[in-house]
Amino acid sequence: MSVLAPVRRHHPTAVWLFLMAATITTTWVLSKDGLAATAGTGCTLALAAWKVRLVVLDFMELRSAPWPLRLAFEAWSVAVPGMIFAFYLAT
Repeated sequence: MSVLAPVRRHHPTAVWLFLMAATITTTWVLSKDGLAATAGTGCTLALAAWKVRLVVLDFMELRSAPWPLRLAFEAWSVAVPGMIFAFYLAT
């Protein structure tokens, strides 16, 4: 039995807890006036992209998908939020 077996067994719970913490962060911390609008938007988009990545990799099991499919998704999860933020800055 591996030493990491208990961690692997509870991995979805850890991911879920991170997703909840990120949701709380974007809802209650980044929405306040403590940050500039641009910084808050950038942080919110970055957290949203990370949350999408975790959901797809861990709950939709893309983590064990063939390398080309996973590479395409990883590129998408960086490019799309980056383009959205670039368009936001351009307007």
